[in-house]
Amino acid sequence: MSGTLFNVRRVSLRITLRLTILLTLVCGAVAQAADIKVRLRNDLTSGTLVVYDLLIRGERATPTPAYVEKVTFEQPGTLTLVVLEAPDPRHARRVWMMTLDEPKVVGLTRDDQPVDEPPDARALGLPPAASQLRLATITAEQADASPVGGSRVQRAALLLALDFARWPDRLVGAGEEWEIPAQRDELSGKWMYTYSGTEGRGADRLALGTFAFTGTLAGEYANDAEIERVAGRWQWRVAKRGLESSSSEVVLGYGPSGARRSLSFNVELSVRSRDYLERDALETARADLQALSDAASGGGPSSGDRSALERFIAEHPKSLWLPVAHDLFERVTVSEEKLASLDPDDLRDSLVALITRWQRAAITGSVEALQPIRATFHELMNTNRSEMYGLCADADANTRAMAVFCVAFGDQPGDLAKVETACDDGEARVRMWAAYGLAERRDPATNHDLLWKLLGDDDDKVRCRACMAVTTCVERKANDRDRFMKRLLTIIESDKSDEVHPFAAQAIDAIAKREDLEALIHAEQIEEVPKARWQLENTIKRLGGKPK
Repeated sequence: MSGTLFNVRRVSLRITLRLTILLTLVCGAVAQAADIKVRLRNDLTSGTLVVYDLLIRGERATPTPAYVEKVTFEQPGTLTLVVLEAPDPRHARRVWMMTLDEPKVVGLTRDDQPVDEPPDARALGLPPAASQLRLATITAEQADASPVGGSRVQRAALLLALDFARWPDRLVGAGEEWEIPAQRDELSGKWMYTYSGTEGRGADRLALGTFAFTGTLAGEYANDAEIERVAGRWQWRVAKRGLESSSSEVVLGYGPSGARRSLSFNVELSVRSRDYLERDALETARADLQALSDAASGGGPSSGDRSALERFIAEHPKSLWLPVAHDLFERVTVSEEKLASLDPDDLRDSLVALITRWQRAAITGSVEALQPIRATFHELMNTNRSEMYGLCADADANTRAMAVFCVAFGDQPGDLAKVETACDDGEARVRMWAAYGLAERRDPATNHDLLWKLLGDDDDKVRCRACMAVTTCVERKANDRDRFMKRLLTIIESDKSDEVHPFAAQAIDAIAKREDLEALIHAEQIEEVPKARWQLENTIKRLGGKPK
């Protein structure tokens, strides 16, 4: 790790020889034998520092009413593991720091026809550049992975690709298989392992094997996706008690029936370096970790105190944790800084960054995380209104979609009209973001006839956002409330997209009156989408009725 603050040294030849002798005694004298038994362990040695190169190759297939869109991409990254001592010698505290670079679109097809000029990777919703740092307790038998970046489904895929360090507390021989139940909240099922044998000699000996997972996502990932396949192979450097390389495949299916999406992750991990931090360097790393934690705590879990983060970066220019500090600082900066007038290219880049932050925060539904982004959209409109209006007419649909969403946060009379005009755009993506903008604008002056039209759009995502707009823009006392109620109940009864139903149920709750109880009880009886049914039940109870 040249160029860092730390005084790093390689594990001495003496220690390596002792480990080799010890492993020879335990595992047998013939290191090359295919049937040699090994004891697989996670390294608990305080000061151990291992850096891995990471490469994600992904493919996402998304059906639309017009075509099936497939995007393939690559995303490199780095995984850094540092072991800290723990009071109990049977455990260790391990820092897991993963950094993902910006993804690169390798190809985009619609019904297998290539798209010559695919949009920006972030505009396609691919996992953005991100950094994350987690401190957790590990044992010799178990060491959890921590996912980072992207949507919940993408994080689940990365978790499954890397979370397999589960070893039995015994010697295993070539060809032996074993199973270990999932031992974390996010997974329900079991890991299955096969140890194939070894290659190499002495301290260079690698144990080879395969792994697979069968089960379901649980905890915070429950109901996000179905696991179709998780499998991979691993190479474990026995003398170092650590992973040398792994190659994993994860395939997930998600989304409503009839619009089923799939996401495939192929994740390659290979060791770049193994080092050891001396006592002073380890104490510096520990102190830096605490300082970064303090700096990141000022503005919430996804941001931090901007000045404190800026100070940390200035005072710790060679810190091991600098990638995470930079990522946190960028998040706070995007949310807080006042944006000056920008040229069109810079404006597009700002929109991509803001939309990415918005999507990330919207997944959690955190009002605290969304509010500063709303303020930034508003500021962007105040300083770039004419330029933003120009982007609303851009030839690229993704640019129009991002621009019209930003315009929705404007406070001038012409802003609402501009968003409403975009609701008639020929591209569903633009109509969807325009409807989303109306929902976030929350203006009772929104054209109700336009909302009515959007509720019948051919694209299910547009209908979802139209329901959101009805929720925030149509008041319970509105003169045409009754016709919206009937339309929403019709969606519950006959809309073929399961994805639309929960949004319709939320809109119903926003405008429902006690006089609607009979119709609501009927809707609750026929609703088959669990989330929508639950919402209807709560609405009925709120109005004094009894769900069936």
